[in-house]
Amino acid sequence: MKLNNLLYALALVLCFTSCGTITKDQSFSAGRISLEMNMDDLVCLGETEISAEYNTVLGVFTKLERINGEAYNPGEPKKKLNIPGQKFTLNGTGMELAAYKLAEEFPQAVYFQIVYESTVKDRMFLGSVTKKTAKVRAYRLK
Repeated sequence: MKLNNLLYALALVLCFTSCGTITKDQSFSAGRISLEMNMDDLVCLGETEISAEYNTVLGVFTKLERINGEAYNPGEPKKKLNIPGQKFTLNGTGMELAAYKLAEEFPQAVYFQIVYESTVKDRMFLGSVTKKTAKVRAYRLK
């Protein structure tokens, strides 16, 4: 009797698993669409420097002090720059907040290139003060 119930349960499970369907739509697959551009297709709008300064205590607690040379107030609304599809990554605490300056200075830009990034770290007793800067160029299409 137990064997029959086991076989019925197994048959029922197989019946339900065979009813599933899978559909795939690859009309905009990244492998089929490409856009080839070079530097002749872009016009340089200029370059600017962004920076973030923060304190670290005991290697764990971090507090932002300055964004682009201005005192940071955590109570103000935060503006961040997000560029989807572009490998524009700034490393470090507060640099995503500092990058918003790029959108304000170059609203017509479609491409940003990080020229260099630098980090200056002053070690203190039980903590450190770190200043990160990046020089970024902005481009638009011709």
